[in-house]
Amino acid sequence: LQVATDLGALEATDELVWDTGIVDTDQSLHFEYSGPSVQSRQRYHWRVKVWARGQESEWSEPAFWEMGLLDEADWVAEWITTTDPDEASVSGPSPYFRYAFPLNQGIRSARIYATSHGVYELYLNGLRVGDRVLAPGFASYNRRLPYQTYDVTDLLNVGENSIGAVLGDGWYRGFLGFPGDRNVFGTRLGLLLQLEVIYDDGKRARVHSDGMWRVTTGPILASDIYNGVTYDARAEMDGWSSAGYDDSSWFPVESHTDKRGDLVADLSPPVRRIQEVPPVKLLVGPSGETIVDMGQNLVGWVRLRAKGKRGTMIRLTHAETLDADRGLYTDNLRTAAQRDTYIMRGNVEEWFEPHFTFHGFRYVRVDGYPGELGLDDITGVVVHSDLKQTGNFDTSDPDINQLQHNILWSQKGNFLAIPADCPQRDERLGWTGDAQVFLPTASFNMDVAQFFTAWLHDLSVDQYDD
Repeated sequence: LQVATDLGALEATDELVWDTGIVDTDQSLHFEYSGPSVQSRQRYHWRVKVWARGQESEWSEPAFWEMGLLDEADWVAEWITTTDPDEASVSGPSPYFRYAFPLNQGIRSARIYATSHGVYELYLNGLRVGDRVLAPGFASYNRRLPYQTYDVTDLLNVGENSIGAVLGDGWYRGFLGFPGDRNVFGTRLGLLLQLEVIYDDGKRARVHSDGMWRVTTGPILASDIYNGVTYDARAEMDGWSSAGYDDSSWFPVESHTDKRGDLVADLSPPVRRIQEVPPVKLLVGPSGETIVDMGQNLVGWVRLRAKGKRGTMIRLTHAETLDADRGLYTDNLRTAAQRDTYIMRGNVEEWFEPHFTFHGFRYVRVDGYPGELGLDDITGVVVHSDLKQTGNFDTSDPDINQLQHNILWSQKGNFLAIPADCPQRDERLGWTGDAQVFLPTASFNMDVAQFFTAWLHDLSVDQYDD
């Protein structure tokens, strides 16, 4: 293995940071870097060649990794929150944060380091930053708080820029666990964000969350992992994260002193929208309600298209199966509503996709839809940790193949940030017995090494001394 801080130095084999030489070993995986100390923000290029059965390979194509912020002193960002204390007993509106800033010359590279109490989405100059959802994920927030890194070089402009963030309750302070508890980790949502820019001439600029930011609420009236999202499109703020937006009616932020947990680089694979599933049929329930059959039990949400009058309220209720009367069966959900509500802006074709929640379902009851719902108006969005499928099992027996299909979809549904016991009712927790039993199968189906490494770090810090 050879490592260098410059790609040219790697290929010329001069100024190498680390060179293992030929290592006589039967270990071909998990060979850890053990060279000189690495530095915050530094990019390292590496390549490898192997000898096997007397034959020497060519050098691999160079790859790289980039270090995050390794020391507490690397962070100058301040935790910020809303000015008014949040109502802790119910799901409240999502806070929208923004800050405008100039950049005065050409940009070589730029990174955002960010995390939150709650879950967050980032925007830069009106565009979504990255494709993660439900970041920073489900963590042991009181002890280890993962932060995420984003390459935003192509999203910045010379001149005026604006950065924005939206927060939701998530696992941090939303309902969590079957007793109906809220605020398991804290009662105040907070944002920590640091943008670091390297100009073409090598000079650096830094923008970070502090008391100069502004905050307000918008169309997300409530968000909860179990109970879903209420979104009022009439309250949308066009251009709110773009430069030049007038935020004079917004409010000053407040310092968020409830910091909780050491900041650590995120090890877990991102949670993303992985695939889309079209519905297979529309059903009529016992009271004449419209029920959409997705044809597959999945975890995520639906994207809905509609056109109707301003203020029209559409409700989407999710369930895994139907009852004896062919209506939604929801008894197994216990207190988890699994319901998204969309209030229409009106008079134009609108698309709704919820924020800061996920559901386990095959069927969706659609109430209040204006006009006649068609199969083309709704799409299932499958969401889980982005894990590469590495194993496949196929036989001549269709029943066994269906069993393997079900197992794989169960893994997709329950591997969302943590290995959970179920994806639909008021639980969705990382019970260690479930994970232990399923781990060999999970490892056959998908590359789960990074996923479990991250979760086991959280598990270890939550263990009691005994």
